Amino acid sequence: MNILLPIFQFGSDSKNVRILLAVFLLLGCFHIAPAQEKILNLKHYSAEQGLSDNQVTCITRDHNGFMWIGTKDGLNRYDGHEFHVFKHIINDTTSICANSITGLAVDADSILWIGTASSGLASYDFRNGRFKSFNKTRSGFPSNAINTIAYDKFRNRLWIGFNNGGLGYLSMEDHKYNTVDSSRSCYALLPTRNDIYAGTIARSIYTIIRKTQPDSVRFYSASTINSIYIAKDSSVWVGAWNNALHRLDLELNYKQPYFFDKSVKLDNSGDEIYAINEDPSGTLWIGTKLAGLILFDRNKNSFKENFRFSIPVTSRVNAIFKDDFNRMWIATMSGLYLYDPTQNQFDITYLPVPKNTISCHIHGKCTTPGGIEIVAGDCGLFYKDKNSSSFTHKEFIYENSPLQLTEIFKTSENKIFVGTNKTLFELDTLNMSLQKMNRLVSYETFSFFSIYASTINSIAEFRSSDKSYLIASIYGHILAIVDPDKKDVGLPFKLQSLKRSDYLDNLVRKIYIDSKNRIWLCGVTKGIQQLIPKDPGSEDSLSSQSLVPELKSWFTYTDNKLTTPVNNIFDMLENRDGTFWVTSQGSGLMKFNPESTSGHFTIIPGNYQSLQGINKDNNGNLWIITASGILQYDPDKNRYKRYDRSHGIPNGVSGHFFENDNRSLSAGFNSGYIVFNPDSMLANYEKPKVHITRLWVMDQSSDTLLSKELILPANKNFVKLYLSANCFSFNDQTTFQYQLEGIDDEWRNNATNPLVTYTSLPPGSYNFKFKATNSDGIESEIAYYQITVVPPFYKTWYFYSLLILITGLSIFGLYKYRIRQILKLQEVRNKIARDLHDDIGSTLGSIHLYSQVAHSKLKGESNEDVTNILEKIASGSREIIDKTSDTVWAVKPENDALSDLYYRMESYAASVLGVAGISFTITCPDHLLNMHLKMDHRKNLFLIFKESLHNTIKYAECSEVHIAFSRKDNHLQMKFTDNGKGIAVTENRVYNGNGIQNMRKRAEEIGGVFAIQTSDSQGTTITITL
Repeated sequence: MNILLPIFQFGSDSKNVRILLAVFLLLGCFHIAPAQEKILNLKHYSAEQGLSDNQVTCITRDHNGFMWIGTKDGLNRYDGHEFHVFKHIINDTTSICANSITGLAVDADSILWIGTASSGLASYDFRNGRFKSFNKTRSGFPSNAINTIAYDKFRNRLWIGFNNGGLGYLSMEDHKYNTVDSSRSCYALLPTRNDIYAGTIARSIYTIIRKTQPDSVRFYSASTINSIYIAKDSSVWVGAWNNALHRLDLELNYKQPYFFDKSVKLDNSGDEIYAINEDPSGTLWIGTKLAGLILFDRNKNSFKENFRFSIPVTSRVNAIFKDDFNRMWIATMSGLYLYDPTQNQFDITYLPVPKNTISCHIHGKCTTPGGIEIVAGDCGLFYKDKNSSSFTHKEFIYENSPLQLTEIFKTSENKIFVGTNKTLFELDTLNMSLQKMNRLVSYETFSFFSIYASTINSIAEFRSSDKSYLIASIYGHILAIVDPDKKDVGLPFKLQSLKRSDYLDNLVRKIYIDSKNRIWLCGVTKGIQQLIPKDPGSEDSLSSQSLVPELKSWFTYTDNKLTTPVNNIFDMLENRDGTFWVTSQGSGLMKFNPESTSGHFTIIPGNYQSLQGINKDNNGNLWIITASGILQYDPDKNRYKRYDRSHGIPNGVSGHFFENDNRSLSAGFNSGYIVFNPDSMLANYEKPKVHITRLWVMDQSSDTLLSKELILPANKNFVKLYLSANCFSFNDQTTFQYQLEGIDDEWRNNATNPLVTYTSLPPGSYNFKFKATNSDGIESEIAYYQITVVPPFYKTWYFYSLLILITGLSIFGLYKYRIRQILKLQEVRNKIARDLHDDIGSTLGSIHLYSQVAHSKLKGESNEDVTNILEKIASGSREIIDKTSDTVWAVKPENDALSDLYYRMESYAASVLGVAGISFTITCPDHLLNMHLKMDHRKNLFLIFKESLHNTIKYAECSEVHIAFSRKDNHLQMKFTDNGKGIAVTENRVYNGNGIQNMRKRAEEIGGVFAIQTSDSQGTTITITL
């Protein structure tokens, strides 16, 4: 039997070998690790993350869920994603009164109170976003330098400790200041139901109501108190100006000092305690001046030593604030630190890896019945017994090279087998040595005892004929079956059978045995394959001596309904209903049902596609290893929760889970492994409290806590809203949902992005609904915010009403106008009819009369009278023709221009005046020729012109006539002038002939003014003005 011991191969029972073993032991080839330290994971915030200053002085949380952080240069509001900074603005009385913050408190009315180092007190009301100042001048404070403040919920007061001003309180009812002690500087205040504990300079600790005080001698140099804390067991803990943590009772009877600097007596060495708080386990968190952050186990009355923080806290700790979810917020001179219990649920074990080792990834872990923990890694074996706090390392040499331990497996009989990069071994746990398998019982050649360029990466146990066998994967090569009792090894198939078209995957990542003893392979190229064994003892078994069973065949599961083949499977896990969870690197998480006829695989939607090992807790949640950490998947909610480096998981965790005897899970990384209990993981019960904290309108920022309606003009309808969830555990996994009623038909999921954008919002009133969901699926209350986009004037209801009114009036006016036009047209028609009736009718009557006279005359003997009568008939006929022609011309709409009237008058004057031997002129400016004239205007102007012309020919005895058109004072004028003898004027008759009366009447009908001027020597001028 060959046994492998550390560093060398144990082959013969020689003296030299024993000497060599002793030498190696003396040289320390067994590497022993120091006791494991508990690592407490912290998160650090500084100016790089948005803090206004790294010198953090105080912390509190308001009723809206915001964290408030005071620094020496500004006040910060933190929502889990970003910091919003408040600073003093010169000449702005609504801004904070100073930037150096010394104390923070929140009263019952949600008002934030801020103590400052030089400008007194300020209050902040989130409802209006304004600060209000209280100081020595305005409020009667003894000093503007405030050391500490504390809200007294039992008495509704704000207690204030001043520097060189004593202490007092501000009543919340009337905001009046009341002095309690004005003689000393006060550094610590703690209101309780029965009393108020105070710590001042040179007076030690005392109570204000009962006025109790301990013997100051017991404090030695601790007569000045920095911090006071009352623990859950009602013990009083005090930090003072010395090197001890002091314990008293509620009556301030002094009990005992505990020296945090490992000394044995009180002194004023310079270090002192500034802050004290307590976690649920009874551990006191203590902030010091020089030693940073230390822990005190109140149950054991001793300081903790076997721990360290993931980020060292070495600067002065000014304050420690514990919120409702037991998170510790630590204010230091080098930034803000956060300890979150939900991010400290993974225990990390670092193994004693030899120096200069390039890689030592941990592949597996198991525990012997005797309690020895054994860990397999690339650089060797690590082990420790149950009474040891540290691991011992062993390195093995095989064929002159170090072995890489790539798999470790404990059988149902508690035998431990180790897979390596060379072959398979059984581990002798008594001397921690490796034993090779006995023989390869196959009728075909395979180099099992010296595999090359590969590893044994997976081992599983199955039963055949009531006997257990092991099946091992030699990655890149073939499978092997092992008899764990006889240590015989056989191949599961004849090598010739492996050459069929549906080949057996040689890149197997995991061998899985289900509850029905079925053998499953998780492969890179073929996905999931099932192996079907033969009965042992059959004629085809590999060896009748070892009874190592030969496998009958295999089956590859495919799914034609999927667009891509199912391969690159990493791990699988059986469910009670016969289905399996399957992880893959490429397709993510899948549900596998080997009995389904409609498709074997169902892909689970999610953002994680490259998955590795998988396991399950008692609540049905899946735990999955990824390259970025560990996922918790809740199948009922279809929700992932990620644990990563920020939760204490080191980089490089990969591979498969290995179970521990206590149902905890482990996973390896380079040089170590993590351990956690999936059944006792703390859930994230923090219910988000959503608010809108930032607003951009047309990319113009407005930083405020929005609570009122947002009203926007129509030309500023581009809106961005920043949502704050105020979740501080797993805050990077908080998701946001929103809906703008009137725009969005349903809720929209914004994933982890807190920024919501709407562009080109149409006018209207909208109800913006929003909520947040934490990493465990707990939703916030739905919040509402009203957004109104005011429409432009032309889209308002009153504009539409006005438009309807104007349209109605216009239609009515148009209707009235049309009626008037119809009536006017009817009137014109009637007038034309009257004119035609009067003029043409009378003329036709005369013609008829003349024709009868002519007829009677024709019966007589004289023809002279007949000729005269016929001439009168002809004249009457011409008159009818002229009047009819004038009427037809006036009615035609194409003759509406002044030019038409001008040319007709010119033509008529030429025909009439030419016969009478009278010369004439007619003029009109070119710009007036296109002037539009109404029908009745043209008609009456032309008839007035004809009347003037006929009167001139009959009575004026003139030789010249002038007709002129012009515009005067925006009125059209027509002048008719002759150089005749004028019109005779008497006392009883002034221009009242029938012709003149007709012309005046026609002028008045068209709204014009008729004027006539005449003289004996100057002739006559008729003027018509429209």
